[in-house]
Amino acid sequence: MENHLQPLADIHFNADYDALGQRIAHRPTLYGLLAVAAFLLLLGCINFYQSYHSTISAKSKEIGIRKTLGSGKKDLVFQFLSETFLLTLVAAILSIALIPWLLKIFSSFLPPEINFSSVNQAHVWLFLTALVLLMTVFSGFLSCARTYQI
Repeated sequence: MENHLQPLADIHFNADYDALGQRIAHRPTLYGLLAVAAFLLLLGCINFYQSYHSTISAKSKEIGIRKTLGSGKKDLVFQFLSETFLLTLVAAILSIALIPWLLKIFSSFLPPEINFSSVNQAHVWLFLTALVLLMTVFSGFLSCARTYQI
């Protein structure tokens, strides 16, 4: 019997080694799901930009009044980023609130190890915080710069 070292990056993907009772993941499937998730996030940002773009007439009046009253470029950018942050934060909180219900609906498709208690981990909250901030910056600056020409 020979012993071999297994690379740590290969631990969840290689069926040649014992997985210690865990499922072996298929790397191309994981990359495909990652691409779908990135595409959906991009679509969400584009949808957010389009919804802001549809309210341009009302927003342009507001921008004109704020500029007349002395608001500078920084003030307007801060306003748009804070509005975007608030909307993104509400969407994130709503999605977290829907997790238990969605896990119950899709329980037959998911492994039993996936449950709502996995949300209470530091790396999950760190990821959600980074995601909210990234979407705020991306969507906010996109809608601010392209739609309103500040």
